[in-house]
Amino acid sequence: MITADQLRLAVALTHTVPGVELQLITRNGERTVVSRHPAGDIDPCSFRRTLVAAGPHTLTEPFTQIEEIRIGGSLRHRGGGLMSSQTPCGLQQRWLASTLPWCAVRTALGEVGAAEIPEGAMEATIRPDPDLDVSLVVITAIDRRYDVVLERMGNDLVAAVLAEELVRSTSVDAAAPDPIEPER
Repeated sequence: MITADQLRLAVALTHTVPGVELQLITRNGERTVVSRHPAGDIDPCSFRRTLVAAGPHTLTEPFTQIEEIRIGGSLRHRGGGLMSSQTPCGLQQRWLASTLPWCAVRTALGEVGAAEIPEGAMEATIRPDPDLDVSLVVITAIDRRYDVVLERMGNDLVAAVLAEELVRSTSVDAAAPDPIEPER
């Protein structure tokens, strides 16, 4: 069985990243494809709205029937929750979805190797989804010479985010509110 966190992270990625296909497999083997492609069973926006309306922090029917989530299409899982994709012009990207608030993801992003990267070689964007209570981050290697650095930076970000999620999940202060709107 999946958790509510797993579902909302997968839905946030599917809703945000172009070309992603989400396969939801139920206990009895039925498969539902969430995709923008016409062959999909439901589009990502509709599925997201359904999850938000049901309350994304608790699995209710029909979500309790989902046994397995598979993410595919334009995203490839690289381990630990790090995903890879390419822009239409072939630039490499790394994506991460987190249950951390956007400001905690920004702090983690600031701690991962940006000092050695020249200005303009890479770009990072945090995309909060307050309805799902998820933060997405995408790092793009604008300069292809930094594709290897992109991989290391993505892995370092996953480690920092997972550590902070673990700390917050065991902390008494984990429920402290964070700012709602990201800085621009």
